Amino acid sequence: MKLSFLKSIGITTLIALFLLIICGCVSEDSSSGANPIGLNSGVEYREEQGINNNPGGVIDQRIVTGINKFLKQMSSMPKPANELEMVIDSRMGVGFKNATDITTTEIEEIDLIIPVKKENNQWYAIRKDSYASLSAEKKAFLYTEESSDTIPIRIYRPKGDNLPVIMFYHGGGWTSGSIANVDKPARYLAEAANALVISVEYRMGPEYPFPVFFEDSYAALIWAEANASKYGGDSKIIGTVGDSAGGHLSTAVAMMARDQQGPKISFQGLIYPAVVIGSMESKNFTKDYFAKTSFFKLKKSSQLFHRKLLVGMVHRMYSSKIRRDLWILGDPENCKNPYMSPLLAESLAGMPETLIVCGEFDPLIYSNVLYANRLADSGVKTGFIRYNGQTHGFMDSIGGDDVEGAKPESRMLIDDIADAFKSAIERN
Repeated sequence: MKLSFLKSIGITTLIALFLLIICGCVSEDSSSGANPIGLNSGVEYREEQGINNNPGGVIDQRIVTGINKFLKQMSSMPKPANELEMVIDSRMGVGFKNATDITTTEIEEIDLIIPVKKENNQWYAIRKDSYASLSAEKKAFLYTEESSDTIPIRIYRPKGDNLPVIMFYHGGGWTSGSIANVDKPARYLAEAANALVISVEYRMGPEYPFPVFFEDSYAALIWAEANASKYGGDSKIIGTVGDSAGGHLSTAVAMMARDQQGPKISFQGLIYPAVVIGSMESKNFTKDYFAKTSFFKLKKSSQLFHRKLLVGMVHRMYSSKIRRDLWILGDPENCKNPYMSPLLAESLAGMPETLIVCGEFDPLIYSNVLYANRLADSGVKTGFIRYNGQTHGFMDSIGGDDVEGAKPESRMLIDDIADAFKSAIERN
């Protein structure tokens, strides 16, 4: 299979392209007023118009160009033989191989292996038939059948000592992604925040569904508290940052630290986080999705088209019983677990200062707004920045890729997170 195109972009970018089509490209009228998206008055809200001074309501045309290029190249590639091969193709394509490092100062890179809780592999007993049919090359992109008790991390260290620490969790739908996938954003964050950034390669589904990826993420936080000082970090000042599924892990880890009286988290930077995973079953999910995203005011003539794409793409990617219940959740009831769906937590009091950053046309923006409201209502200092014209995954273009090229907005996003982090630790 020709994978040269997939190898040049990150999995979050691929997901973003699908989600963009689902959301639609143009709204019926532009947003107006100080807070057009339903945030409570307790949330500090700001819109970022980007380099094109987008007032809201119009998709960034660079994304449309990228989609057309993506679809043209994808149309010439053979379809995966089965569900498992879809995940492997995504894993083979992660990384920013064509991206440019935009840092301007020396950032030391340290790769380590750290211990985590030993887990029995859950997936192979369920889908041994699919695994057996894979080539040796593709099997190499799955975890081994033996259980594992270590994970990789990558540390980005600017010059200096007693640096504040940021735990960085990559996105990828809990089944794909890696520390390579977020190398350029994590590296730039270390420079922009002048912080020791620890990027975590947690184990994922289908081999290791929930709670393994969550427990690995928390284990990395515990390791950082005990060991960050060896690498120039101040373990008394820790923040968590992540995108998409990594945004989920960032806030879930902070929640566990609160609940278990673990490491003190001073700040969480949530980049279009996945804060709830509920039923995605066919008609019910489609109906709920459009009801909850009605404020996008999509052109009525486009709604039927978007519904068809939603069923054909999102359901294909995540909603089957195998993918959702076994690959990600492990047990369907885990969708109600607050460490899997933080939006459903009984209380958000005591959570760290928060900044949520989301694109205007991101399907997750509705749940992000609800989460911001709940945090603020619980007494948590909460900020929300909407990037006009952008959709899910736009952080991935920080150094450029073969789909859209470098985006100044991606750099702005990291700058916003870094500035909020620095302000939070000054207050705390």
